Amino acid sequence: MLRSLFGRALCLKEMGRYDKALQDLTSVTAKAGRENSLQAQAAYEKALISYLTGKYEKALGQLKELEADPAAGRVLKDAPKRLASKSPLRYLRKALLSRQARRAETIVIP
Repeated sequence: MLRSLFGRALCLKEMGRYDKALQDLTSVTAKAGRENSLQAQAAYEKALISYLTGKYEKALGQLKELEADPAAGRVLKDAPKRLASKSPLRYLRKALLSRQARRAETIVIP
């Protein structure tokens, strides 16, 4: 049941239906135990959706929570290679921090 819900959330994310995807992912994280790999994967996808929808600070907070969880780290280090990085957490963190740096450079102080 949880795997199907997670799969539907991924499909909804790909279709750009982020609000519905977040509902499914929230259900997965609430129902899956801490040791269940789907819990960590769903939490990562929630952070990714926050990033994709421009909620960068929220994504960074979610990312910090994931990095602090040893069980999540073990699961996510084996994430798909599509992220062009050894660690999806590192990839998302790098994207967020580079975005923050670009934003800081554009602030003009009178």
